[in-house]
Amino acid sequence: MLDNFFTNGYQIFHEPQLGSMINTTGLTWKKEHNHNYVQNATPLLEAGLTNIHYAIAKKYVEPCFSEYEILSHRMWEGVDEYSTFYHNDLVEGPNMFFLLYFSDMSKVQQGAIYFKQEGGAEFKYFPKKYDLIAVNCSKQFQHKADTTEHERILTDYNFYVKGLTD
Repeated sequence: MLDNFFTNGYQIFHEPQLGSMINTTGLTWKKEHNHNYVQNATPLLEAGLTNIHYAIAKKYVEPCFSEYEILSHRMWEGVDEYSTFYHNDLVEGPNMFFLLYFSDMSKVQQGAIYFKQEGGAEFKYFPKKYDLIAVNCSKQFQHKADTTEHERILTDYNFYVKGLTD
């Protein structure tokens, strides 16, 4: 299920069922720390994000890892400047996270995400609405994102998995 996650640092799934658990229509955004975070989050939206987090854990994390911790989740729009350079999110705490897209990216709209392994080739991908991308934060893997002038709404779901980067 996560073969590419272990060998190349990412795994792509399409999860319309998870994506349909929250509605992004009518959200407003507030710039904080170079990201546009959702400003009008409701208890219903937060419950949806939490439910998605637990559903990801059950479907994708538990079958591969016996010990893990569910960390934070966020929703934002756009790309911050830091994310346009290759980086690894392990310094922020998670050693595994999932991105769930609520917008379509394309060659015309830009907004690609890139992955590379130390000494390896670069992989460029234009996520589609409801794509779920598992990202491995082991030290040999890095990722970055292109900027776009088009809407780019996504969420992340962070985990610390025992044994992945220990």
